[in-house]
Amino acid sequence: MTPALIERILGPRVPAVEASQHRDTYRRPRRLLTLSSILLGSSIFLPYWELKLKAPQYPDGLRVTLWVNRLEGDVQELEGLNHYIGLPSFADGAVLERTVSVAGILALAALLLAGHYVHSRWALALAGPTVLFPLFFLADLQYWLWNYGHSLDPRAPFSHAVGEFTPPILGSGSIAQFDTLAWPGWGLVMALTASALAAAGMVSHRRAYKPLSIWPRDNFTEAASDSSVGSQRNPLRRRVVQRSLLAAGAALAVGVGTSTSAGAVSIDRETQWIDLQVLIDTTEPGGVIELAPGMYRGGVLITKPLTLVGTDWPVVDGQGLGSVIEVRASDVRIEGLVIRNSGSRLDREDAGISSNTSPGIEIRGNRFEEVLFGMFLRRSNGAHITNNDVQSMDLFVARRGDGIRLWQSSAAVVEGNHLIGGRDVVFWFTDKITVRRNHVEDGRYGLHFMYSDGVTVEENLLEHNSVGAFLMYSTDLVVSGNIFKSNRGPSGYGLGIKDVDGLKANNNRFVENRSGLYVDNSPSKVGVSHTIENNVFAFNNIGAMLGSTVARNTFTGNAFIDNGEHVTSDSTGGLEANDWSEDGTGNYWSDYSGYDSNQDGIGDTPYEVDNLFGDLQTRYPNLRFFSGTLAANAIDIAGRTFPHLRPNPILTDAAPLAAPPTLPALSFQQHKTNRPALGLTSVLLVIAGLSVARRDRFVGGHTPSHGDTSDRG
Repeated sequence: MTPALIERILGPRVPAVEASQHRDTYRRPRRLLTLSSILLGSSIFLPYWELKLKAPQYPDGLRVTLWVNRLEGDVQELEGLNHYIGLPSFADGAVLERTVSVAGILALAALLLAGHYVHSRWALALAGPTVLFPLFFLADLQYWLWNYGHSLDPRAPFSHAVGEFTPPILGSGSIAQFDTLAWPGWGLVMALTASALAAAGMVSHRRAYKPLSIWPRDNFTEAASDSSVGSQRNPLRRRVVQRSLLAAGAALAVGVGTSTSAGAVSIDRETQWIDLQVLIDTTEPGGVIELAPGMYRGGVLITKPLTLVGTDWPVVDGQGLGSVIEVRASDVRIEGLVIRNSGSRLDREDAGISSNTSPGIEIRGNRFEEVLFGMFLRRSNGAHITNNDVQSMDLFVARRGDGIRLWQSSAAVVEGNHLIGGRDVVFWFTDKITVRRNHVEDGRYGLHFMYSDGVTVEENLLEHNSVGAFLMYSTDLVVSGNIFKSNRGPSGYGLGIKDVDGLKANNNRFVENRSGLYVDNSPSKVGVSHTIENNVFAFNNIGAMLGSTVARNTFTGNAFIDNGEHVTSDSTGGLEANDWSEDGTGNYWSDYSGYDSNQDGIGDTPYEVDNLFGDLQTRYPNLRFFSGTLAANAIDIAGRTFPHLRPNPILTDAAPLAAPPTLPALSFQQHKTNRPALGLTSVLLVIAGLSVARRDRFVGGHTPSHGDTSDRG
C-alpha cells in the first residue's frame, strides 16, 4: 500500500491553529463514536430479546431470554413441548450467529474507535456496520422465528393442530393456546442507542473533516472565513431539494392511488361484485342484512351485533386473501351463505369465518368452499355451529387447515355439520360442549379434543379419516351412538383416548378400522374408572388395543365380531387389571365356542384371549402381515393342540354372552356424499350378521371354548 493511498484513506490532518480555534468541532465526533463504542461493547452483557408465553395450564407463563450467544429461561420446558408440536430443537438454530456474535460486536466497537484516526469518507465504512447492526439483528431474529414456525415435523402428535406460525418479534400475539408477548431487552436498547450515536457521530465527523479534504491546507484559513456564508447557503439549498422531492413523491403517490382506485372500480363493473363491508358498516347494531343472490366481496370485518342472512345462496368470495369473514363482536348470526376462497396461509390461519371474543355467535346452514380453515372461533362461549357444509382446499394433509377449530369457547354446540377433506375438527380448552350428528370424512383426526372437560360426543359419523376421534387430557366425557368406520391411516384408530379421566362410551359402532378403540394411560387418576358398554367392534384389524399398564376400564355388553384380533395389548403383558364383565354380564365374542346349557344367555365357561399367533404378534409386530393366513391359523391350532405352547391369557371374560346383545337403533341422518349410504349400509350388515348369529349359534351339544381349561394339565 503506497503512502499516497494511506494518506487518501486516513484523510488530511487538522492544522494546529484550526484545531485550537474549533476544538469542539473536532471533539464532538470523537466523543459520540467513543460513547457508541462503549455502549455497543457493553451490550453483550445484557439480554437482547425476551418472550413470555401464557396459557391456561401455565398461569405463571413461560419465559425465554435471548442473549447474543445463548438462550435462558424455561428452555427445557419449551423443548418438551416442541417434541409434541414438531418444532426443531433450539440448539439447532442460529448456530453461526451465536458462535461469532460476541467477537463480532467487539470488532464493531473497535472499528468505531478506529474512526477517530480516519478523517476521510472511509470513516463511514467503519461506523456503518454499527448503525445497521440492530436492524440486522432484528431481521435475523425474524428469520429464525419464521423458520422455526414453518419447520414442523408432520409426524409429531400435535403438528397438525398447531399449524405453521410466526411469533411476533415485538408486541403481543398467539401460538395455539399460548398468548405471547415479546419485547426488546436492555442489550438491544443499548445497541439501538449506539447505532443512533454512531449515525450522529458520522454526521458530525463529515461536517468537521470534509472542508479539510476540499480546500488546500494553505487556503484553509480563507475557506474557514467563508464557511459561514456556505453554511447559510447550504441549508437553503437542502430545503429546496427536500421540498422538491416531497412534492414529487406526493404527486407520485396520488397518481398511483388514483390509478389503483380506477382499476378497482372497473373490476367492480366487470364482475358486478357488491361491497359487503359497506352494507355492514351502514347497518345499526342488532340489525339484519338480507343478502340477495349475487357476488359479494369478502375480507370483511364485523364489529357489532348483527344478522347476516342470505336467500338463494349469495356468494361471499375472499379472493384468496386472508379470512373471508372476520367477527369481533358478540351475538352475530351468519346464515345461508356460500363462503369461498379464503387465503391459504397457515401462519395467518386464514378461514372462511374467523372470530375472536364473539360469545353467542351463530353460524347456521352455510356452505364453505375452497377454504383453508372452515370456522376458527376463539373465546366464543355459547357458539352454535349447525348444519354447515365445509369442503376444504385440496392440499397435502399437513398443509390443510381444520374444518372447525374452537379455542377457549365453552358451552358451544356443534351439530349437523358435514366436513370433507379438512385436516381435523379441533376443540382445545372448550368445556361443556356438545358435538352431535356431524359427518366428518377424508381428514386426519375426525374429532380432536384436548383439555376439554364435560364434553358430549354423540351420533356422529366419522369415516375414512386417519383417526376417527382422539380424546386427550380431558375429564368427564360421554361418547355415545357414534359410528367410527374405515379409519385406516398410519395409526387408524376409530376412537383413541389418552390421559382421559371419567369416560363413558356406549352404543357406538366400530367398523372396518385398523383398531376400533385405542386406550393409553386412561384413566390416569387413581380412583377413577371407565365404562365401555353396548358397543359393536366388527371387522376391524384389531377390535380394541389397550396399553399393557392400562387399568380400571370395565367392558360389558359389547359385541366383538370377526375382528382380526378382538383385543390386544400394545406391548407384552396382560390386561387383567381391567374388568371384562360386570354384575354377571360380559361381552359377546364371535369366536367363542362355549355353550349355554341353562339358556340364561351367559356362556358356561369363560372366554380367554390366549391364542399363540396373537401372542407372537405382540412380541414381533411385523408378523401382523400374516394375520388371517393359513400359517397364522396353523400356529393357533398348534397352540390349542399342545397346551405347553399356549400362552397365558391376556384377558378373561368370566361371563361371556352366548348371543349378541340387542342393539339400539341409531338415529343418525346421512349427509350427501361421494360415498352414498356406505356408513348406514355397513351398520345394517353388522345388525344382519348379529341376527344370523343369534339364530344359528349355541344350539346343540358342548364344543370346547377358548377358555375351557379342561384339556390343560
